[in-house]
Amino acid sequence: LFKPVKRVVIEKYTGQDCGFCPAGILALEYLNKIYGDKVVPIAYHTYVGDSFESGMTDYVTNFLGLFGAPSAIINRNGEVSSPMYNSTIDGVKDYAFSSPEENCWTDIVAKEMEVPTITDLDIMAIYDEQKGKVEVPVCTHFALSQSATNFGLMLVVTEDSLDGYQRNYYSSV
Repeated sequence: LFKPVKRVVIEKYTGQDCGFCPAGILALEYLNKIYGDKVVPIAYHTYVGDSFESGMTDYVTNFLGLFGAPSAIINRNGEVSSPMYNSTIDGVKDYAFSSPEENCWTDIVAKEMEVPTITDLDIMAIYDEQKGKVEVPVCTHFALSQSATNFGLMLVVTEDSLDGYQRNYYSSV
């Protein structure tokens, strides 16, 4: 027996022109400090004119149900959530990564991390430049005896350290 590594996937609707999306960036940085690579963020840029727009608008809105940015769905749990909670006290707006309703990204990730996982997956995508194909061999390691177990995989090709800028009304703050 062994204890598999629990990971959480955050699928986030965002865009370079989104005025509220910096809150999502801050929330992901906060989650990274707490959980490191156990949190896997996927950002879908679906704004028209966004230099990172990837043709995923129908998928993000129709399949995931994300309409307003920044919003996310975590581990495909069906709950659309926000990165931060804001409240106004004596005319001063305050932001927090958790909410009293426990429905911010940090709250949901914490709940998801408490749910045990029984499987470790070894996945290493290999791109064959000559064939123009990506092969993704997967090896499963179950912590408990399993037979006839079905699971689905979705391959997401991501990029990191994209060179761009945020164009919104928080750029000077």
